[in-house]
Amino acid sequence: MRSLVEEHSGTRVSDHVLDELAARTGGNPLAVIEAPAQLSAGQLTGTDVLPDDLPLTARMERTFLDRCRRLSTHGQTLMLLAAADDSLRLSDLRHAGRVLGVAEDASGEVEASGLLRVDGDLVHVRHPLVRSALYQAATTSERRAAHAALADALADHRGAVSEADRHTWHRAAAADGPDEAVAEEPAAVGARAESRGGHEAASAAYERAAHLTMRDAVRARWLFTAAATAYAAGRTERADALLRVARPVADDRPLRAAIDRLRGRIEVVAGSAVSAHRIFIAAARDVAEESPVQALEMAALAGVLRSHGVDSGLALPPGTPTTRVESGDPPRVRCLKLLLETTNRDTAHVWSGAITVLRTALDGGMAAEDRDVWANLGNMALHLGDDAAHRSFFAVMIAAARTEGAVLEVLYGLHRLCFSQYAACDWTGVRRSAEEAMSLAHSIGQPAQTGTPLAWLTMLAALQGSDDYDELLAAATELLTSRHLGVMDGFVADVLRWARATRAGLAGDHGESLHHLTQMHDGVVTRLAAAPRILAAVQASDAVRARAWTEEMDRFATASALPWAQGVACYGHALLVQTAEPAEATTLFESSLRHHETGGRPYDAACARLAYGEHLRRAGRRVDARRHLKRALDTFRDLAAEPLAERAAAELRASGETARKRDPSTLVQLTPTELRIVQLVSEGMSNKDVAEACWISPRTVAFHLRNVFAKTGVTSRGELAHLSLG
Repeated sequence: MRSLVEEHSGTRVSDHVLDELAARTGGNPLAVIEAPAQLSAGQLTGTDVLPDDLPLTARMERTFLDRCRRLSTHGQTLMLLAAADDSLRLSDLRHAGRVLGVAEDASGEVEASGLLRVDGDLVHVRHPLVRSALYQAATTSERRAAHAALADALADHRGAVSEADRHTWHRAAAADGPDEAVAEEPAAVGARAESRGGHEAASAAYERAAHLTMRDAVRARWLFTAAATAYAAGRTERADALLRVARPVADDRPLRAAIDRLRGRIEVVAGSAVSAHRIFIAAARDVAEESPVQALEMAALAGVLRSHGVDSGLALPPGTPTTRVESGDPPRVRCLKLLLETTNRDTAHVWSGAITVLRTALDGGMAAEDRDVWANLGNMALHLGDDAAHRSFFAVMIAAARTEGAVLEVLYGLHRLCFSQYAACDWTGVRRSAEEAMSLAHSIGQPAQTGTPLAWLTMLAALQGSDDYDELLAAATELLTSRHLGVMDGFVADVLRWARATRAGLAGDHGESLHHLTQMHDGVVTRLAAAPRILAAVQASDAVRARAWTEEMDRFATASALPWAQGVACYGHALLVQTAEPAEATTLFESSLRHHETGGRPYDAACARLAYGEHLRRAGRRVDARRHLKRALDTFRDLAAEPLAERAAAELRASGETARKRDPSTLVQLTPTELRIVQLVSEGMSNKDVAEACWISPRTVAFHLRNVFAKTGVTSRGELAHLSLG
């Protein structure tokens, strides 16, 4: 379908618009070819909002209206009523028909024609294009009359919220131009839908309210709210188009700043991170005097971007806004000030100071009760190496977003949670987050949002020697080169470089592995990959690069005092001297492992144990080597990291001992999600029911069950109830 639409329109069509066209045309070939020609370039690319009804060419109208025109006048009136409401009861259709003077027996005529389907008490126009053609062919006065009649028919059902909302919708559609008395009603509908998590319906209602008011200030606010709810529903293109309409009529600086903040967020998730930085800085300047808290918020957002290497060249005057914490500051404001000060110190490479300020912010961060603040505290925690804080803040942020039905925020959180799940060796959690993110992204028509999870699945495939590595790499690479991934562009590119390097290194091609690792730029990813980068440089005999990377990690470890960083730094030094000074290497390996015991990065610890075991075996200390090789092997087996497990097993055999199967009691514990799934399945719930309870896909439930079976040795669902999981 894409090739047909783009060939005849001459414009690249966004995925969201393509999905809309498919739904509205029902896949009809004539409509697929001709309808896009009636849309503007902005509507096709998604920068402008699509019209409520698909424009039809004269030939399309004739094709789809031909059978309707054979009906009586009364029958055609009923068809227009049905076209104006796709959730209509037969009784309400007849009521609205009576309002317009339609005879009682006309409903039988339209049903017999096959144009109208009656399903119980509900009626539907059989094809979406017939519905569009009917509505488009009607005059403006005929449409208003139809909506007024439907509003009258639904007036008796206003006790139910959903029916009251539909009544309001038709009253608004019946309005002849702006109507301040009516405008408040769809806005109220939007507020109710928003409170229920129905963000897409809320967006449509707020947009309709905006079109019914003549007051620019009110119109701008309702358009902004329509955009905010569209964003929450994952409709970034629609949100951006609404913001472009809202901003020129927004005279109020704080509202304009709120509009710009949302524009920047859209750039972060689906556009240009550099543009986002520029928008945040410009908006902070614009609103600094009138609304200092808004300026502080946007300065902090820009600061987080700059800490991650994103800089548009714009800057605020030094000390503006202030980062001085006052005793009367609310928790949210206090956190924003500390967050901004953290980013200022980080970009000046004052790591110890940045970490000290960040820890103060993290201590009181939960009290901020703001999902954006939580997310950005989590972002900076990961950037500065605090894996546990990153997981904690993103877990609470994702939980709150789920409660609100904010799909795009859930996606945002899942993308980032993968990083600290990887670091903590919760690779099952990485897969769970990635697969859920993939499912959510596809469900809202946002394929670009699958970039980060695809990259992590590729990374896991490389580490675990999976057969689907090449397929995942190709899919992730194609997405990276063809889509805007916002701020995640750099992250995804580096994770894929890391995956290629891992694959090459495990295959013994150390030069190729080092080549990919030298191309990495992102600070978060390079620190996550610090140990394998140093190892690859040593294996490729590039001592200069290995020493530079080790010294860089040494400086960070000294400034941060983080155990995992100290462990990696000692590991790097040990690798550098193990040939020339084996005794010193032994001391350094021991130091590395002491730090790793509390570092929270078991995979890095296992790699250090493997290297140390190899070092001891080569030194003739085979008995001492076995202890470290066994522990490394256990970790690699737990992670299903088969290539390294095979290498550790081979080293263990070379030390004079054969690797044995693990005692089931020593297997890693189940993750919280696995425990929850086991509990629900033990109660007799199906995978589908479990999926609904846990807000994941049935496929993900099946994946977790396979992990549970592998970890516990259980072979059937019935045996799960007898497991002792305490």
